[in-house]
Amino acid sequence: MSGRALRVSAFGVAALALFLIWSTLISAQLVRSETALLTTVTPIYGDEDLRPLIRLTIFDPWAPVLGADSPQFVVYDTGQVIYAGGVDDDRRLTYMRVELEPAELEALLDSLGVEHFYRMEDYYETVFKTDQRTETITVWTEDAGFHSVTVYGSLEYDPEARALAPHGFVSAFDRMMSYSHPDAEPWLPEMFEVLLWPYENSSAAGWPEAWPEPGSPVFVPRDQVISVYLDSDQLERYRELAATARAVRLDGETYAFSMRWPFPHEVVWPVNAAE
Repeated sequence: MSGRALRVSAFGVAALALFLIWSTLISAQLVRSETALLTTVTPIYGDEDLRPLIRLTIFDPWAPVLGADSPQFVVYDTGQVIYAGGVDDDRRLTYMRVELEPAELEALLDSLGVEHFYRMEDYYETVFKTDQRTETITVWTEDAGFHSVTVYGSLEYDPEARALAPHGFVSAFDRMMSYSHPDAEPWLPEMFEVLLWPYENSSAAGWPEAWPEPGSPVFVPRDQVISVYLDSDQLERYRELAATARAVRLDGETYAFSMRWPFPHEVVWPVNAAE
């Protein structure tokens, strides 16, 4: 194997440890002035009995909140599949959802080669460039439990990364990225997550009066960001705000903001759950 062969790096091990905290890998890029690093999660959203059997997440090094990317594709033990179905007219990612019959679910998992992931290393660095995408596939089986495999390098756009990544990983990645189902319907979660982080270098719009404020069970402080969960009927109001402002003023502080879709398996407890 050549000198550019795949190698498992110490960086990858460290990144994976952070991934287990957030349930997704946190991108190992420097935090820019307009970004925040997400390090913990304590949701109020999700179903603790719902188990993802295979999940693909692509981490964008230029995302506003590093490591907070929503999955591209998830298969649950109930047969539910949620997958990215394209973009809308404003180039926003859209999702589709379908419920598979047991035989159909088994066939899909077989086609993705779930068992092969347990023979892979935790981390593969395929390119020696900065600011590249990172793909993580996490699998679960009753016998072996959870295992995550991460590839640094854009499998969607970089032929070199595709050539050096494990074949089974690339094959599953392609299958999940191209997946569609004739019975699938558009999906939105019941709530979406607004992420806030301190940002003092911008003029700010007012925080909408109807939105949760500190003390609300859906206003969840974390290590470096705040998560605010809003009902999906507030989505258009959020988009209007995002189109006209880069920051909001709340409780005497200024915050930059972005949003993400929380998925059904992201079980988090309210900040006052123990009260």
